[in-house]
Amino acid sequence: MRKLLVFLFFMTILAGCVSDNKKVYLNDGISMSPTLEHEQKLIIDKDYYIENDIKRDDIVLFKLEEKTPIKRVIGLPNEFIQISDGTIYIDNKPLVSEYDFVDVWAGDMPEEGIQLKSDEYFIIGDNPRPLTSKDSRAVGPIAKDDIVGKVIEIK
Repeated sequence: MRKLLVFLFFMTILAGCVSDNKKVYLNDGISMSPTLEHEQKLIIDKDYYIENDIKRDDIVLFKLEEKTPIKRVIGLPNEFIQISDGTIYIDNKPLVSEYDFVDVWAGDMPEEGIQLKSDEYFIIGDNPRPLTSKDSRAVGPIAKDDIVGKVIEIK
């Protein structure tokens, strides 16, 4: 019995240490539909980008004003992003993504496109039409420092 209690005690401590950087998050809204449903539970790893690079197609949690929305990274530092006739272009070539963006609405994005700086990302919801939430089409590039973590599990 004592061994069981000691085991449970250490497991509780270990679980607390492991879960410090991983948080359960409830998706709010339909801007990531059909990939994520409204109120779907997600596991966010807040330390993921300490040792890993942010990559195209990562689904991330980021700071925006008082909120922390979840969106997909499509533009990486120093890339030129443009949306024309419903197609996303990266450095003047159609976007190649694991997610199939079709008939994308440009929103408030400048018609001539956006040049990302060395610490900026272009982040967009998977529901490309209509613009149902704030993403880079409405608020512009997102700074690396504003990316809080990566979605590592969808429940």
